[in-house]
Amino acid sequence: MFEEKNFRLKLYSNPSVQTLLSSAIEEISEFIPVFDENRLPRYFMIENITGKNPMETLSFLEELASSKILRKEFYEKLVCCPKCNKPSSIFPRYKCPKCGSLEINVKRMIEHSTCGAIKEEKEFKINKNKVVCPVCKEEVKDFDVGFKLIGVTCICALCNSSFEEPIHILFCRNCNYEFSFKNAPFINVYKYYLNKGLLDEIISAIDLPMLKLAAENAGFEVQIPGLALGNSGITHEFTMTCIKDNLSIAIDLIRSEKNEVKVNEILASCAKFSDVKPPLALLIVVPKLNETAKSFAKSNKITYIESDSIKEASKKLEELLKKWQK
Repeated sequence: MFEEKNFRLKLYSNPSVQTLLSSAIEEISEFIPVFDENRLPRYFMIENITGKNPMETLSFLEELASSKILRKEFYEKLVCCPKCNKPSSIFPRYKCPKCGSLEINVKRMIEHSTCGAIKEEKEFKINKNKVVCPVCKEEVKDFDVGFKLIGVTCICALCNSSFEEPIHILFCRNCNYEFSFKNAPFINVYKYYLNKGLLDEIISAIDLPMLKLAAENAGFEVQIPGLALGNSGITHEFTMTCIKDNLSIAIDLIRSEKNEVKVNEILASCAKFSDVKPPLALLIVVPKLNETAKSFAKSNKITYIESDSIKEASKKLEELLKKWQK
């Protein structure tokens, strides 16, 4: 368990992982593959973020899944050719069991649920998006409600034999090779999504480096977590402290999945600020405070930054710290 967490911490330091996870938290709930012209799964957004090729991207996702940062869920199964091991040119083939011909005509027998008529599918006419029964002439809008399939007969165009089930085989046009389901290699394709069970860990890991860099760009030394001694004699822990010229700024990050952060969600931070009395008490709030919380913060001389994302908050933090020094 400890080794697994250490592995995750190393991954969190990867800029590509940070960008990917920020997107997963703020915008994209899951990463679903798109199949290209070769029928291979592609995760284009991740390829663009990381600059990796498709195979490297898949390895990247599997690494994140093995560390439990991402969860994966079965999405599709690809059948490959036993010779070339590719899925790009695989086609299903249905053969006549008697002569092996591929020229098979399918006759579907349909029953009209109202009058009980049983006719071949082609006898049911479609008139202005309605299906018309050839016997009672009733018009039905929903085919699945008014009719049901009761049987299928296959007729070979070459030997004229009738049968219910053709022989099912697979054919690779790339190798000109026929093979059966039993001999086919398969590839499982997955979609990936954020492991919500690690959400707090992930948020801390990807948010704090951006905020830390912003404060450092403003010329501050940063401590995460930040510790500060209050007038009460109690040492308080903040999200981070920024130190310069013997002055220590205390910062707390408050994040909510709701549209607004309420006053009760900032009370603990306000109490710490009140005891420590830093030269600048700063709340970074994602997304924003409600009006009551804003009034409460202002009355307690607490500065706050509101942003829709940590990336935006980092820019605002750097600007604020630079202005505060002037």
